[in-house]
Amino acid sequence: MNILTLQFQDSSGPEAFGHALEACGATLDICNFDSGNLLPTGVAVYDAMLVLGGVMNAHDDDDYAYLGPVAALMAEFHRSGRPVLGICLGAQLIARALGGRAYPHSRPELGFVEVSLTGEATADPLVTGLESTHILMEWHYETFDMPAGSHLLATSAACRNQIFRVGETTHGFQCHFEVDHGTVDSWLASSAPSLPDDEAHNSFTASIGGQLDRHMAGSLAFCETIAARWTDLIGARRAA
Repeated sequence: MNILTLQFQDSSGPEAFGHALEACGATLDICNFDSGNLLPTGVAVYDAMLVLGGVMNAHDDDDYAYLGPVAALMAEFHRSGRPVLGICLGAQLIARALGGRAYPHSRPELGFVEVSLTGEATADPLVTGLESTHILMEWHYETFDMPAGSHLLATSAACRNQIFRVGETTHGFQCHFEVDHGTVDSWLASSAPSLPDDEAHNSFTASIGGQLDRHMAGSLAFCETIAARWTDLIGARRAA
């Protein structure tokens, strides 16, 4: 199966999720806008779309002109029934593409956070039957309103919309379940000089090392489960 993978920054690739998808037999065709890549035109060859995170917001068209075309392409995949999975910015772009909106959250959500599945998770192919709570990485300043007809699958205390599904095959994950230890270390190293000097960020940088040690194994297990189930969904849709 061939997955169109949209990457907005060199530092924010598919990481552990990409490796898990490849282990399940998927091929990731990465379009990295940070490296000057352009959206492909012959998208009929792709079975699914993976849209990753980035520092920009979902409506920042003035500085990132490709965001509008990305949202339009996501809507095209959604209408065709080909699976779409968005992570962080990718989830916010799903909201934009399908009639919702993204906007600044009341406060940043940083570090490993308890994410709780909702009752609707029992009917979802990616998260049904999983443990009711998972501790997953967050690093975001925006949130979103889910499009009409969405199913809220998971929430957290600080940010309601964590995991959702629109229709049968489009999923958004606000949480960064794709990361490994090295990914977070890299993000910290590159962003440390520009992080605000406030309680939220100082607490985050002081505690994240211990959080990684305690919670990364569980996050990677969640990641591998989602990869296996998503590739099953892609395969089923392709067969249909």
